[in-house]
Amino acid sequence: MLVWQFVQVVEDKGWTEVKAMSNYKLQHKYTLQNVGGGWVKKVTMDHKLSHLYCCSENDLHAYNLNNGEELFSRKRAHDMSITGCVYSTSAQYMVTSSNDRTVKCWIVNGGLVHVFRVHTKPVTQIMSHPQVDSLILSCSEDCSIKLLCLDTLNTLYSITVSSEGVRWMGLTHENIMWACTSRQVTMWNLNHFIDFLSLSRARVDKLSRHSAPLKSTRLLTIGDDSWWVNKGIIFKY
Repeated sequence: MLVWQFVQVVEDKGWTEVKAMSNYKLQHKYTLQNVGGGWVKKVTMDHKLSHLYCCSENDLHAYNLNNGEELFSRKRAHDMSITGCVYSTSAQYMVTSSNDRTVKCWIVNGGLVHVFRVHTKPVTQIMSHPQVDSLILSCSEDCSIKLLCLDTLNTLYSITVSSEGVRWMGLTHENIMWACTSRQVTMWNLNHFIDFLSLSRARVDKLSRHSAPLKSTRLLTIGDDSWWVNKGIIFKY
């Protein structure tokens, strides 16, 4: 797979007319290695992390966008074609979606962490929540969009967008989400997000707030699990 870039060309000859980008040309930058494993059907760029993701029929390859160095790869990540790939910096998970109806979470230097089996038809796309990247939005041909949490590995919210399958979704500059089917486009306001302070595996029986002079405000949770009774968990609020 070849990667090209636009470079400015300095020429001595004079110009008879002004043309936009007339002194630029495409120049080969580098060739990505080990992209094999089937047809590359989706290429995604993460400009914030300078990552380039190449999704083939079953395999995933991630590269450094600056020099083309391979960062990691996943052979046979899914049973069918991969349709999406995002990386969560807060959860440190690579998340992939596929036509096999699953959304999978991976550790970059490890293996599979979790499989979301929340869609009944192929998952067509995934993307990170614009405010909290540990929340993943997934759309599917089952007509739904779901909000998946990487902190608890659960589905937080699900909405039926249309009577048709959702093919694409994205964000405007105002962080308004658009969802597109084969015949209509709808706009949605992402006015709800969750920021987890701490994760409790046991049932929380009591939640209270405590403050003191010259100290930060604290939340105190008291829970009950199989190991400790009336266990207090203190974390910053």
